[in-house]
Amino acid sequence: MRRLLVVLALVALALPVRAQSRDAERAIAASNERFESTFAVGDAAGMAAFYTADGEILAPNLPIFVGQGAIQAFWQAGFNQGLSGIDLTTEDVNAVGNYAIERGTYALMVPGLTVDQGKYIVVWQKVRGAWKMHQDIFNSDLPLPAPARSEAAPDSKSRRPVFQ
Repeated sequence: MRRLLVVLALVALALPVRAQSRDAERAIAASNERFESTFAVGDAAGMAAFYTADGEILAPNLPIFVGQGAIQAFWQAGFNQGLSGIDLTTEDVNAVGNYAIERGTYALMVPGLTVDQGKYIVVWQKVRGAWKMHQDIFNSDLPLPAPARSEAAPDSKSRRPVFQ
């Protein structure tokens, strides 16, 4: 009997969490649709507005971009390089209280071509009733380009140790 009560208590505690996750999932899906539309028109300021005031982008091979001004500059640099579209696919959302974690995949496009695809995790924060991106980390599924080969390989006597 005691075991049954424990199981029922755990189920009862889990129900509100699942309901929070469903509500967050719907709000995040709507936000992602607006994010894709804003991206498509190249609106860097609009992109930054999806993030909290102290939001962060953790992009591969770059320092962390902190705050809406830095985030706007990040997206503007992408638009300046010709990025014209993004496709986000949410695979999972879990929410507790004012925070949610979204995991998904993305594809980045220039006109007529997908130039990158990968996965992401976003920590969302509910701010004044609206879900905002707080931490956004992503990385590519594409292999790194091969390093450039020099014309002539140095001989072993001229090589210096990497760590001295």
